[in-house]
Amino acid sequence: MKKVNVSLRPIVSNINLPTVIKTAVLPGDTMESMFVATQLGEIFYIRNRIARLFLDIRQRIIELGANGGYDERGLLGLAFHPNFYYNGLFYLHYSKAGTQGQGALSDSFQPNPCEPETLSLRWVNRNTQYDHIDTVEEWILQPSGQSQRRRTLL
Repeated sequence: MKKVNVSLRPIVSNINLPTVIKTAVLPGDTMESMFVATQLGEIFYIRNRIARLFLDIRQRIIELGANGGYDERGLLGLAFHPNFYYNGLFYLHYSKAGTQGQGALSDSFQPNPCEPETLSLRWVNRNTQYDHIDTVEEWILQPSGQSQRRRTLL
């Protein structure tokens, strides 16, 4: 067995309660960015060790820790549409303020990216529907021998 040395270093600071870390290329951009969603309802994208706000839905998130202690609710999921670079669509899974249920976007809903007013789909039956949103990212080998990155929305 070959011994490998691994070290960790911070890439950004002052992002509290991260729940999701993803990478994507913004529409019209040429460089992949890291996206970090927080339980509080903020999504940042990071480039060159600088965090910039991508979306802020804190006012739409249920008040966390209202009864004291740990809270599992908040902004819990972020998934980029497999064609995000071309259509700008992304999906969120979050606990909506004023409800006990979850708020989420579905693939049949066409939001205007980064417009909080478009986040309004309510789940009918949380117990029989998925309570997680994500994409599977994989590399496939084309018959030509070229590799291709593919994302599938779950």
